[in-house]
Amino acid sequence: MPSVLMCIHPPYVFQPHMKVILPTAVQRMEDPFYKITSETLLVTQQMIRHPLGDKLPASSFDVKPYVKDLFAGTLKRLQSKTMKWKAISCMGHVSPRFSWRG
Repeated sequence: MPSVLMCIHPPYVFQPHMKVILPTAVQRMEDPFYKITSETLLVTQQMIRHPLGDKLPASSFDVKPYVKDLFAGTLKRLQSKTMKWKAISCMGHVSPRFSWRG
């Protein structure tokens, strides 16, 4: 359900909370239960598309400390048969948006 919330609320609602949401999402990518990991990949994808998108003011949340962890967590899930397609979709958002920031 968190991924749905990110779709229906404007980015400014989540930006002040990214310092809590993003590290938690990175940690949950390591969860052994696939449903948690699956939802985490969807939330990560929505975070990248909306609250952390390209059209943010210069004073917004700095994602740079988390880029390597986001990339590594998503890459690890690409190797999982159960998470492969969700990880591909998530990586499709992580790579073009943040590859130059890490």
